Amino acid sequence: MKYVVQIISICVLFMLSENAFAQTAADYYLHLGTGNHLNFHCAGINWGSRTTIFSIEGTDLIAGDEYFREKGIELMDVTFETSVFHVFWLRKDIDGNIVLGAFSESSSNIDSATILSGFNLFPNEFLTSGYSRAFSTGDETQKDSVISVSETVSVPAGTFNNCLLISESHINNLGTVVFRENHYYAYGIGMVKNERTIPSIDAHSDELISYVVTGVEENNNSIPLGYSLSQNYPNPFNPSTKIQYSISSQQNVTLKVYNVLGNEVATLVNEEKPAGTYEVFFNGSNLSSGVYFYKLQSGSFVETRKLILLK
Repeated sequence: MKYVVQIISICVLFMLSENAFAQTAADYYLHLGTGNHLNFHCAGINWGSRTTIFSIEGTDLIAGDEYFREKGIELMDVTFETSVFHVFWLRKDIDGNIVLGAFSESSSNIDSATILSGFNLFPNEFLTSGYSRAFSTGDETQKDSVISVSETVSVPAGTFNNCLLISESHINNLGTVVFRENHYYAYGIGMVKNERTIPSIDAHSDELISYVVTGVEENNNSIPLGYSLSQNYPNPFNPSTKIQYSISSQQNVTLKVYNVLGNEVATLVNEEKPAGTYEVFFNGSNLSSGVYFYKLQSGSFVETRKLILLK
């Protein structure tokens, strides 16, 4: 009987490793962790020069679920006037979609926000080139179209490969496109570029100039059967990659990245964690191309794997 159990356990572990790095829409959205933020800049021309910031500033409960509060603000370069243009309450569902639970045009107070029933703001279908959806927004119809899933985007913050290009069009009752923006999303970062093409008088481009994306996403729906460190994905990567590890009992965990000389270049985890499976995004934008190693240590378990940064 014990051999049957062992075989079943091995099969389960194999299936977990095979599916561990299936990409989800959440991998391309700003990671939902307090303090994470994206900073964009627009040079002006048809649109006033400004800095735009998307930040995760905290959490709130909606119908018993925790939602992260994302605020979008604009800071004018000349007048230094600051304005909030949206506040979203977001969470990642069990399948990896980004769900919108509430929104406000200005206030961060959940009590004054418009509560939704879990609108799929950024669905997994956005990973499929050619996918489109349309829905009513009052007097207009909004259509989201996935133009490409393999765009290369160069902005001041770096060059990002295999980006999603999603076109957002607003169509009036006469069938005329009155507003259109193209959004570019990079794996492990979120949106890296935004282009408004219609109306032409407001045409402009927002480009990512700096960002902070840190944090560990936990998935403790079941207790792992053992300790493991999976191969990062994607690999090679530029500039972000995802690392998954599992621990079967509560332990102090360290996960560190080293260069080929054995020098530590990043500490991704250094704390006590309960049993579970965890995912960590590692960003190598401040490192040069080359071979690196990441090492997991939890109790007596130690494992090291190689990753390749290719810019």
